[in-house]
Amino acid sequence: MDAILYYLGEALIRAVPGAHWAIYRSPDGSPTYHSGQAVIIGFGPPMDLEMYVHTLVAMANAGYADALQQKFDLMMSWATASQ
Repeated sequence: MDAILYYLGEALIRAVPGAHWAIYRSPDGSPTYHSGQAVIIGFGPPMDLEMYVHTLVAMANAGYADALQQKFDLMMSWATASQ
């Protein structure tokens, strides 16, 4: 799973100018689920790929095709806005 997430992250970084890996720190310093996690930043909110992929898989398995399409469209809008 780690290798697939890393590959996905690297593909996003190559496709989206300004995107890069970072360690997440919450703006107010309070601990969150993402604190200390590797995330991709530079286009939209910080993206924890593992959580994002798990959410997409769960949505697909539950039959939420419309919501899944909305998530994908949102991610692509972040990429498009940076270009």
